[in-house]
Amino acid sequence: AIESYRLTVTSPANGETLRENSGLVRVAARVTPQPTAPYVMKVLLDGQELGSYDNTLSAELTNVERGMHQLEVQVQDESGKILASSTTVTFYLFRVSTLTAPKAKPKPKAG
Repeated sequence: AIESYRLTVTSPANGETLRENSGLVRVAARVTPQPTAPYVMKVLLDGQELGSYDNTLSAELTNVERGMHQLEVQVQDESGKILASSTTVTFYLFRVSTLTAPKAKPKPKAG
């Protein structure tokens, strides 16, 4: 019997706006049923594969560009066969540029 897996992205949420100046995006997914054999989670951002993670459903993406992104994850078995694909989640990354941040007013010197 071929198991039918359901894979969903649990974080970031669809439509979520992340405020993260470093561009760090934490990805989390859930698959049911849990695969009994070793598996690989592949993370696709805007259609580009960003990385694969062994036997885990969480990942950290670093230095993601600001703006709108489409995120999808896949679970594959060791031979590379796709067991499940998530639906695509759209999220927005908001990064405050150090160039546009308001300048701190210098404190007046005491005395």
